[in-house]
Amino acid sequence: MMTGILIIFVSTFAHTFALRIDPPSSAKSGYALQAQRIMEQLQHDQTPVVFSKTSEMTNLGTYTKSLKILLSNMIKGPAGGFPQVIEDEINSFVNEPNDATSKEWPRIIHQTAKSEADLHPVFKAGRHSWQHNHPDWEYKFWNDTDMTDFMKSHYPNFMETWDLYPRQIMRIDAVRYFWMHHYGGIYADMDYFALRNWESFFTKEAESQVIVPKLNEHSVGNALLMSKPQHPFWKVVHEYLPYRLHKALFQVEAESSKLHQEAEALIDRYFGSLEPEIVTGPIFLQGLVDTLGGDRLKDLKAKLPSGSLFYPIDWTKGEESEHGIKIPSWNEEHKKEIATPDLLEDALRKSFPDSLGATVWTHTWGDI
Repeated sequence: MMTGILIIFVSTFAHTFALRIDPPSSAKSGYALQAQRIMEQLQHDQTPVVFSKTSEMTNLGTYTKSLKILLSNMIKGPAGGFPQVIEDEINSFVNEPNDATSKEWPRIIHQTAKSEADLHPVFKAGRHSWQHNHPDWEYKFWNDTDMTDFMKSHYPNFMETWDLYPRQIMRIDAVRYFWMHHYGGIYADMDYFALRNWESFFTKEAESQVIVPKLNEHSVGNALLMSKPQHPFWKVVHEYLPYRLHKALFQVEAESSKLHQEAEALIDRYFGSLEPEIVTGPIFLQGLVDTLGGDRLKDLKAKLPSGSLFYPIDWTKGEESEHGIKIPSWNEEHKKEIATPDLLEDALRKSFPDSLGATVWTHTWGDI
């Protein structure tokens, strides 16, 4: 990624923002009225937008689309902004529990890769570990086409954001949050191995609704997710995703027009000035968990277990490779098994007899 200043003159805002805008209403929130006014003014604005960094995505078209998504959401959103979105979802869950989240855990396993026909040998072994340890569970393999078809069918309103993601790995990260909301069950990365059957664990966790294991005491992971369907935690995640994408891609400088600066400031106020460190992955999820806080997570019956039950291998403690990626020490000590993936499940089970599962951190996302 190059750094520098990119100035783009706003000659196509009028076309992109030419949408129907509802007339002002006294019932609209301050955020909605301001967002509506800014959208109307942007149809006629010809002043430049100045970005502090450039990439293949930092251009007028993508910026305009992203800004439109957020302003439109604000027009439809609550008076209290994103913090009220969180509170409303929690209150609805606590006071009006739905049938889906009160039922038992779905016995469904979700995994995804570009194509089932060309799976990496480690991925094949990981898939086999889930299937043979859970022979009575439904197993869903999703390829890239399946993911997009699912999103178009069940979450069409998110497709504008979906199409803006500059890398496929961001869609792969994002879609798992929608599978957890729609179907529930387990999502596991392809290099995550089930080391035994998980039935007894879910029986013990019958009252829990969402389980997002932590990599360590400081960070949650998204390589493994568990949920009952229709849980509001994921609706909050969905609402937050477009903001993170926008702030990661577009850093508007002070040299931009006052109207664009006002739009960016309004968006930040609406979302509570949350820092967008990473767009869709673990740090994104950690930021949202931090925003919710322990009491709210407890209200949502969401758990964040840490320790070796789910992540016995800590990749952050490995040696850095020539490509700048840390290789876990376990992987270094078990090169034979890594090279012969059919041996991995037994080797992991032997190394971690008290763990339900483990991932060997292939870090293939760097190429996606």
